[in-house]
Amino acid sequence: MSESMQDKVGRLGFVGHAREAFDFLTRLGFVETTCTNTMVDWQGARTGITVFHGSQSYIMGAEFRRLAARHVPIDLADALRAIHPDQVHLAAYQTSSASNVRAGLDQLASLVRDDCEALLAGDPQVWQRVEEAWRQQQEVYEREARIRVLRERANQAWHTKEYATAVSLYREMEEALTEVEKGRVAYLTRRLGSPDE
Repeated sequence: MSESMQDKVGRLGFVGHAREAFDFLTRLGFVETTCTNTMVDWQGARTGITVFHGSQSYIMGAEFRRLAARHVPIDLADALRAIHPDQVHLAAYQTSSASNVRAGLDQLASLVRDDCEALLAGDPQVWQRVEEAWRQQQEVYEREARIRVLRERANQAWHTKEYATAVSLYREMEEALTEVEKGRVAYLTRRLGSPDE
């Protein structure tokens, strides 16, 4: 397949199918601004949207961005978390099969068209709600990452018998302790005595 033909079709037919599935964007005044084998980008008066097919992960998804200010792009799942939470599980589609690319793009287009109309229109109240939900989700991700690191370090300290370090690390993540970890803290507190002594 020639390079110019590949640009029109995209990997696994992605570009052609994306243009067809998201054709409603042109009726809403959006213009295609960028296209690669695995990504098509449209821009409207207030909002941009990128539809992509991951080069290595084969995950298809969509991202929204506000054009008026510098904002982090908002993934379709994050947008749906604020707009239509029961649809979040449909926001990403993974396929390495040409026959499933169309189905995945149709699913994504349906979600964007049916649930994200106000976001596409640039409604400031909807954007504010979506960005707040995004910030809250980022805090959850950061807290989970922090707890993973603390847990790994605390468990390592437990196994290397650095008990004072283990207790200290477990206490930093007290709200997320498992029953086993709570038992370790109780045991080590008795063994080492109160940390305030």
